[in-house]
Amino acid sequence: KFEIFNEPFGYSSADGYLSEMLRIVSLAELPLDRVVLDGMGYAQDPAKIAGMWPGWLAYHLYPNWLPDGARTQERFSNLVQGKLQHISSRTLITEFGASLSVDVDYEKYQPSGWGASGDVNMLRGLDDAVTAFRNAGNGVLGAYHWHGWDNGD
Repeated sequence: KFEIFNEPFGYSSADGYLSEMLRIVSLAELPLDRVVLDGMGYAQDPAKIAGMWPGWLAYHLYPNWLPDGARTQERFSNLVQGKLQHISSRTLITEFGASLSVDVDYEKYQPSGWGASGDVNMLRGLDDAVTAFRNAGNGVLGAYHWHGWDNGD
């Protein structure tokens, strides 16, 4: 599979983005069934192109997708489930990451949405969402941790 363009945050419209990606696919003679298109923005909104593109979609998730103080496990789970509702089975989570060096127990529920708890809650919320999709028979195609996130890890 080819994720042909990472984080199309410079595009103001889904139509323009999709038109340019289809042009690249055509000129490169890529097989459509191997092309993965990122969601709009920082790949956090695949639903904006899902109705126009029948192929594979890419989604990214990071702790800063929610404001500090609101970074609870439940809110991250709800965010992911909302963004991937009806499209999870054709979506790859091609980037996700959080600090892995915080002094918080990753195995224990963290009710706080502040600071280091937000990183743990993002990972736990993502797990909740992926599990919910899988249990409903609509699991995501895969998830890839972005270990190169520049946060001192």
